[in-house]
Order: sequence, then C-alpha cells, then structure tokens
Amino acid sequence: MFLAKSFALLLLATPCLAELPGVVSKLNLPYAGTRDPHQMLDLYLPEKRPDNKPLPLVIFIHGGAWREGNKRDGAGLVGQLAASGNFAGASIAYRFSQEKPWPAQIHDCKAAVRFLRANAKEFGLDPERFAVSGTSAGGHLALLIGLDGDTRTLEGEEGSAPKESSKVSCVLNWFGPVDFLTMDWPARLRKTANDNPLDELLGKPAAANPDLARTASPFSYITAGDPPVFTAHGTADPLVPYKQALKLEEGLKNAKVPGYLTAMEGAGHGFQSQALNLRALTFLNRYLRDVPGEIATTPLRND
Repeated sequence: MFLAKSFALLLLATPCLAELPGVVSKLNLPYAGTRDPHQMLDLYLPEKRPDNKPLPLVIFIHGGAWREGNKRDGAGLVGQLAASGNFAGASIAYRFSQEKPWPAQIHDCKAAVRFLRANAKEFGLDPERFAVSGTSAGGHLALLIGLDGDTRTLEGEEGSAPKESSKVSCVLNWFGPVDFLTMDWPARLRKTANDNPLDELLGKPAAANPDLARTASPFSYITAGDPPVFTAHGTADPLVPYKQALKLEEGLKNAKVPGYLTAMEGAGHGFQSQALNLRALTFLNRYLRDVPGEIATTPLRND
C-alpha cells in the first residue's frame, strides 16, 4: 500500500498529541458541509504565539493507496509544528476510491484548502502562506494542489467556499506518484490478479485510458510560476519507483520552478532522517516565514 513505514518532519517518532503541550486541537471540522467522516479535517493551533500575527499553515494529506489511511496519521507531524508556535497545522481526510472514484479525492482536498482559507481570520491563519505536505498517495494529491494552482482544472464543487483559492505557497512531496502513464502497481504486491489501486482510483484501467491517467498525473500540470516543491524519495522504493521523483524534478527544472530533491539512498517506501527533517524545516521557514536558509539536495541515508 502507499503508506510510509516511518515518516516524520521535525521528529523521528510520532508521539501522541496529548504529549505535545501547548497545542489546541479542533477535530473533525466538516470542510464540505457534510457528515461524511472522510470530508473532515483536524486543525492544530499553538496555545501561545511569539506575536499576534496570523500563522502560516502546513496541511498534511495521508497516504494509503487512495483507499485507506487516516487523517490522524498527521497528528504528530502538524501537532509538533503547532507546538513550535511558528506554524498552524491541519490534517485532512478525503473520500476513498472505493467510495467515490477520481476526481473526488482531489476535489475533497481542494475543498479543504478553500475552507481553511475562508476561515483563516477565525483560526488566526495567514491565508497567503499555506503549504501542503503528503506521503505517497497523499504526496500525489499534495502535488496536484500545488501544481494545478489557480487554474481550477481540478477544483470541483465541494464545500461552501467555491470562490476561494486553493493555491498554496509550497509543496512537500514524500515519495508521491507523479506520472500514471509510466507507473503501474507491482504485480507481486497485488492481493489478486485484478488488484490495482491506480485502476481502482480512476474507476477504469489506467493503461487503457491514457487521457484519464494523464489528467490525474501531477506531471501534466507543471507550468512556470508553480510553487516550490521539496521532494524526498527512496532510491529502492518498491511501490513508487524513484524514477517518478526524477521525472518530477526534470519537469520542474524545465519550467524553471524551484525543486529540491533529496534521494534517500537504499531506502524503500518510507524512511527517517534527522538531516532530512532539518532540510524540510528550512524549506518551510524559507517559503512560509521568509527565513533565509540553504536547502541542501545531496543524497542521504536512513538514520
């Protein structure tokens, strides 16, 4: 499945949110005006702030092959960011492919971004400083939010804030699929001969429907002016091949979009590295808080 075995930003373990003092949690906010638990988000705010200025927001999208996972997977990540006092954090749920096929997943995620922007003043958020981060399938959705931007190609009609922008300032992509036309689900990992999460997501076989697969591929949306993208990907990833990250980086370079790829040497579908955490934090500080810092891109190994 498209899940990280071990993922963290600012932390190497994911503690229970109760262990993070100074964090106020607002759970199960209905961003689409429904009671569907897959159309809700959790928001994490610091009890105390260095000043009274609106906070930049980091939005997390969980992985799980678009058919499983939980928004609570991001609690430790965005909760600790909120505990720092420098950020707010949100973790969003979205409808799974067996409930609703593509493009419901990206419509939900964009509706969540619009909801947060529409309510930024109430929550003390800076609507001009949103980042989106995701692991695996969540990385795929995070990339689509960032690269589709304000074109509204994938906007959908979910939620109560249709006129708000779903644009973000930067993207953190953790081993997300980039191009469905050059990727398939490994046969050895299928539960049955017909088990293919890509096909299940699209509602049709990707190989036989290239136009549909193209519209669901972040690579198709890369254009000049897109927000900066930070990517970390294991070179031995058995689920989402490392070549996907290389293709993304090439596309960003050709469009003159800032891209920062860290190759995790020998790592599979999930990894941990304190040095990588620091790079990601430098990226967030630079593009959300205007704090200067060099973002290294040399390969790393698991701690």
